[in-house]
Parts: sequence; C-alpha cells; structure tokens
Amino acid sequence: MAYRVLQSENLIGEENSVFKWLWSIKAPPKALIFLWRVINGGIPTVDNLLKRNITLSDQQSLCVLCKSDRESASHLFCSCPVVHKVWKICLGWINCPSPIPQQVGQFLNFVPAPLTRSSQIDAWRSLWLATIRTVWLHRNKVIFQGAPFNQDQVTKDILCTSWQWLDSFTNHFKVPFSLWITNPGLGVMMQ
Repeated sequence: MAYRVLQSENLIGEENSVFKWLWSIKAPPKALIFLWRVINGGIPTVDNLLKRNITLSDQQSLCVLCKSDRESASHLFCSCPVVHKVWKICLGWINCPSPIPQQVGQFLNFVPAPLTRSSQIDAWRSLWLATIRTVWLHRNKVIFQGAPFNQDQVTKDILCTSWQWLDSFTNHFKVPFSLWITNPGLGVMMQ
C-alpha cells in the first residue's frame, strides 16, 4: 500500500513538471491545448481511432503523408519520411544536423546542441510546437480537402506561425519578420 502511494506521488510530480513545461512554451492557448492532447494521446491519429474501435480500411490506416506506415503521433511528428524532411530544414536553420528523436516523448526533451541559453531554448520550443501544429493542420488538409502536402508551404507556415507566437508572447523577442523569414536560425541564436 505504501509503495502505491509513493508511486502515485512520483507520477503526480512528473505530471506537474510536464504541465509546467508545457504552459511555459510561448504560444497561444489553443496550440498548448493541442500539445497537451498530443502528449496524452488525444488527437485522432489512426492508432487512437483504432483504440476507440473505429473501423478503418487498410488504406485508411496508413499515414496519409508517406502511405507506408500506420499513423500514430510518433510516426506523424517524428519518423514519417515526409515530415522528417521538414525537421531537417528546421534543424538546418540552426546548423544542427542532429538525428531526430523517434518518439514524441523523446522530442519533448530534445534541445539541439547549438542552443545553450534559456531564451534560445524557449524560442526552439515555440518553433518545435509551431512545426508539429503546422504539420497536423496540413495533414488535415490532405485528409479532408484532398490537398497535397506541400513541403515549401508547410515550411513557410512554420516560419510565419513561430514568428507570430514569439513576437506576441515573448517580451524580449526583437527579431524583425524580414530577418526571421530569411534566416530563422539567426533569429533563434540572437535570443
């Protein structure tokens, strides 16, 4: 009995630290709630739909972007080869050729090596959240509107969204949009 109490206290402590970390990201509440849903398995990816006994055809069970693996949050945001190219672009902005974590939980704690100051890490976390949210929105356009996944448009949307969030929710962010859109890595490093 005492062991269960100690275990539950540890889980509550871990949950509180994730909660504090999540709400410290410089982004609008709607984006933070989206991230909370991702962390807790609450977005309607194929694996979550199947857990809820929603029947899908074999074709519907595949990731709509790569059409090769079953869609899950970790696949969509981390290991999908189509999205992997987007991450390589984002990491290239800060000259970080790091391997990309393969699970969402690992990605939560991933901080690219060139970033050392807390303000740089805060900017990265906003950029990271802007990336997964933008990928999700474009994935939904593919499913519900039949639109193609356009990597260039996704990248532009990530840049616009992340700059808007940082400009709106960070007091010390002074990077002009014209610099951010042409060299976001410099904008992150200036933090």
